[in-house]
Amino acid sequence: MRHIFRIVLLAFLLIETSVVLGGSPSIYQEQALRLTQSAKSILIKHQLCVDENDCTKKQFVFFVRTSKGVILNIYDISNIQVISEIIGASVDEYEKNAKAMSINVKIYNEKHEDAVGLINSLLAAPYIKLYLQGEE
Repeated sequence: MRHIFRIVLLAFLLIETSVVLGGSPSIYQEQALRLTQSAKSILIKHQLCVDENDCTKKQFVFFVRTSKGVILNIYDISNIQVISEIIGASVDEYEKNAKAMSINVKIYNEKHEDAVGLINSLLAAPYIKLYLQGEE
């Protein structure tokens, strides 16, 4: 009986955590996709990838939706012009949504595979970090 209780409790905690972090399935999905699209377009413009599919294969851009907005993670970028344009696009999206959602942009010098993982995620700090807090 105690074992079953632990399993039910663990399942509840996992579901609760995913709802808190991700919100409902559609919340901020459109904004996250627009931010991702903008970032990929900038990378293509600067010839870091050939097209969106190539950007995906090279693992440059990832997003996470939260209950308050979007976290945009960009990897393997150090070009200041590219960074500036990604930040500009993020600010534009923030203002487009009447500052109602938070946007957290983290840009890493490292490749995605080098920056993730238990040990690496503790050691890898973003090169640039921008947090635009949503107004409630």
